[in-house]
Amino acid sequence: MPNTDPAAAKGNNYVKEIAFNQNSWQWLSRVDYSISDNTKLYVRYNLQKETQQFPIGLWWRNSQQVPYPTPILGKNRSDSVSASLTHVFNPTLSNEFVFGYTYIDFPNVFGDASKVSRKALNIPFTGLFNNKVDQIPSMTAGEVSSLRCLTGRLRGWRERGTFCQEGPSVGE
Repeated sequence: MPNTDPAAAKGNNYVKEIAFNQNSWQWLSRVDYSISDNTKLYVRYNLQKETQQFPIGLWWRNSQQVPYPTPILGKNRSDSVSASLTHVFNPTLSNEFVFGYTYIDFPNVFGDASKVSRKALNIPFTGLFNNKVDQIPSMTAGEVSSLRCLTGRLRGWRERGTFCQEGPSVGE
């Protein structure tokens, strides 16, 4: 379903502007406590959650990247805590103890895992490493022909830089 003239769009016949919301939620609290005139303490806690959408591919887009069949959703979360305990012994001597800890979790899940399942899509090959991963590979437009060569789906195809060297190539 082309929607643009390839001559006017650098050879591309389909262009889509992808705009989406990336809602997040953040909570920050801080407690300051004066233990004495010379000793002060503060404790700070921060919680952040968001759902980051990757509609094309994970984290970045290559210039030739083919959109993945389902978006990848980053259900991100971070927790951080920090504390400071300061004691002034005299006008020229003080001591400060500082503590900080952060936990960040970036679990990525598929919007619809059945759209990228080799089993659900009846894809017979298991991949180069036979690692039992059910997910189809992500690919760019240039890799589509390489994938076809590797699986033997196109006969009489010759492409340099791949494992497929069958048949004559144009221009040789």
